[in-house]
Amino acid sequence: MQTVYYLVLVPMVYAAFAVFIFGTAWRLAQTARRPAHGATLQIFPKKDPAWLYAVADTFFMPSILRHSPVLWFFLAVFHLAVALLIIGHLELFAQWRLLQIVPHEVFLGKGFVGLAASVSLLFLFFRRFHAPVRDLSVPEDYYLLILLFLTVIFGSQMDWARR
Repeated sequence: MQTVYYLVLVPMVYAAFAVFIFGTAWRLAQTARRPAHGATLQIFPKKDPAWLYAVADTFFMPSILRHSPVLWFFLAVFHLAVALLIIGHLELFAQWRLLQIVPHEVFLGKGFVGLAASVSLLFLFFRRFHAPVRDLSVPEDYYLLILLFLTVIFGSQMDWARR
């Protein structure tokens, strides 16, 4: 029995590591030998700076606003709430006067930021139960939304319990 443990724990581990290294090197060599191909998706006009369109598309999400204004609203609320939560958590470092953006005794928003984040996460979670989003969802999507929701709820309940 000792020999089986030794075979599993020593040579097989080295063999697995060697297969990983040689397989990765092989795939990198195959990828490097392939001919370069041009971009198939051209969404930016050639005369304007592409980064400007990328920034506008990232922060304002015009395609989502065009197709689903309700989804756009809840996404905007969620991202604004996350930004405010980050700012609020930076202010917990009292010794850093530079990070104290707005002096206050209670956390930013007085609990409203956590409520807004939790409501938007609930919308994003229950949205996954309807077609066509249901067909594209995998279990990891649900787990991530549940984890984020529980994090927001447990963090907010500490602030809500203070009142």
